[in-house]
Amino acid sequence: MLLSRSLLASWLMFAGLSVAYAQQWYQVELVVFENLSPISSEASPAMPMQEAAPLTVDTRNNRIQPASREELSAVADRLRRSSGYRVHTHLAWQQPILGPRQSQAVAVTSDNNLINGQIRLRRGTYLHADLDLWFMENTGAGAWSDSGSLSSANYSGPRNPNLKESRRVRSGQLHYFDHPRFGALLKLTAVDAPDAALQSPESFSLPAE
Repeated sequence: MLLSRSLLASWLMFAGLSVAYAQQWYQVELVVFENLSPISSEASPAMPMQEAAPLTVDTRNNRIQPASREELSAVADRLRRSSGYRVHTHLAWQQPILGPRQSQAVAVTSDNNLINGQIRLRRGTYLHADLDLWFMENTGAGAWSDSGSLSSANYSGPRNPNLKESRRVRSGQLHYFDHPRFGALLKLTAVDAPDAALQSPESFSLPAE
């Protein structure tokens, strides 16, 4: 029994490393900025109760690694110098892009707490990005419906602008996600799997004997 558990643990560790070796890794950069002269005053939706994204840009495993460089710094600097925009966050990380069932969302936040949401990158026939970002200009308390249930379906948060879009994306191209109040720039660049990811297999819990 002890031998079989040891073999199973070794196989699971090998499987975790195989993810990092077999999948194409990408440098991912995301710049989120506010439009200081919005041309639309459309009503904002009520925020639902959201679960935290399983990954952050500071996570270090074979699913995600911090980036050592930023390629969109010049673009972000031009936006900062413009009188019409305000950059709220510029994030960079590296990850493999997996199939829809294996892909996990990465949290997107800003130091000033005005941006909150997530991005999920997935691979089918093509690469796709699912972006769901909130511009937190209203921070009032949410409300529950009169149903008596405390499920997320019965929760209504404050109304805030929501940039939610799913789109096919291409490696090496700059993609612009638009909303009247704020926008996002996304770029994916194919890279080699980082050494740290190859040395960081996912942890697995074996059942108790």
